[in-house]
Amino acid sequence: CMKIKDGVIDSIMLNEACSSGCGSFIEAFATSLAIDVTSFAEEALKSKKPVDLGSEFYAKISPSYASDKNLSLSDNNVIIYKNSKAAAQTWRFAKQSDGSYIIINQKNGSALSVNGNGSASASNVQVDKTVSASGQKWFIYDAGNGYYTLRPSCSSDCVLDVYAAATDDGSN
Repeated sequence: CMKIKDGVIDSIMLNEACSSGCGSFIEAFATSLAIDVTSFAEEALKSKKPVDLGSEFYAKISPSYASDKNLSLSDNNVIIYKNSKAAAQTWRFAKQSDGSYIIINQKNGSALSVNGNGSASASNVQVDKTVSASGQKWFIYDAGNGYYTLRPSCSSDCVLDVYAAATDDGSN
């Protein structure tokens, strides 16, 4: 999810679904809203059109439940790690002609990518050379209240997250 403050992206946060899928977050969030999971999912899927946040911007990606952590490059994988000013934690969002964004790490120029263009829950998210594969194209959807979800083109119902909502440094 991304949080907008004063018309500018303040932070990007991940929900706790899983690395590119759905999971305990949906159930926990639905319960907190006192609605059943099916109704929650139906409402979430109503956002049919990705948002347009411009042609290019830089941002850090942080789990909503661990705001002191950022998505960080670690070799060719991504992990969460304590906030720093390291280039490994800065991501460039470059808009594509289909409305998706390629999310490129500032340190090595590799794109955030769902391994093997996977569409299953818990598919690993890593970095790879920018080749515009469906697993490297991310659509941004309005989740309400200034937040957004990131969904890979290779999946119609999964979103970016940290596996099992982990918060330890090095979690993927």
